[in-house]
Amino acid sequence: MIVPSDAFTLIRREFDQQTEVAALFGSYDDNPGCTDFFSSFKNLFHHHVHQTSLAEAVTFWSGCGAIRRAAFEAVGGFNAALYPEPSIEDIELGFRLTQQQQRVRLVKDLQVQHLKKWTLTALLRADIFQRAVPWTQLISRTGYLPCALNLAWEARLSAGLVALAALLATGLAAALIDIVRWFSGEIAAVLLLVAATLLFLNRELYVFFWRKRGPIFALGAILAHWVYFFYSGATFLFCSAAELLRPATDSLVANPQFPPDAD
Repeated sequence: MIVPSDAFTLIRREFDQQTEVAALFGSYDDNPGCTDFFSSFKNLFHHHVHQTSLAEAVTFWSGCGAIRRAAFEAVGGFNAALYPEPSIEDIELGFRLTQQQQRVRLVKDLQVQHLKKWTLTALLRADIFQRAVPWTQLISRTGYLPCALNLAWEARLSAGLVALAALLATGLAAALIDIVRWFSGEIAAVLLLVAATLLFLNRELYVFFWRKRGPIFALGAILAHWVYFFYSGATFLFCSAAELLRPATDSLVANPQFPPDAD
């Protein structure tokens, strides 16, 4: 990470002006250190999600964040027992902060340059095993599904549409090779409608990809984004089903009451 020279001045000013805010965080900038496809996609996607989200946050991000010592100690810091390896320990910390009615704020002017080089393997491992799996488990334990950042309603609807598109594409392929007696024209029409809806729902992100890296990158990033929705949604459903199938005595945990999502 490369931190801009005014970052700490900005952090102190935010805490001085927002005295009731317990923690704040920013985002990656739109100029990642590595410009290959997967690094650009991952970092630009993260930047856009944070830059278009509500300022009143319900989680925390430690990639570029700050928290008042009193608030950090009041919630017991990071849960190293639950997350011995880097994962969603910052998200879980943010959940505990908001559970105690502590305010967490997303400061969009606070941006850092990310230098990490992402490969396809590293991206899948991080998204599935270090994000989707533990995040689903956290949602199952707390009973709280925030509508913010990567879990905004557009993302949830997009994940469902991608799953539908995958089923339609499978049906279309089966119809075209005469495995089943379905009407390929109707399936193709619905598939096109689903694709158009996905493009419309995520149009701001896709225009951003186009503006930053051009049309060829944008096309590849759109496909990568849909694949991201597919494996994230599949992981969420699989882990949720696994939690439901566990014996009640194993999954009996406290169900804290979280504040409602900000309008």
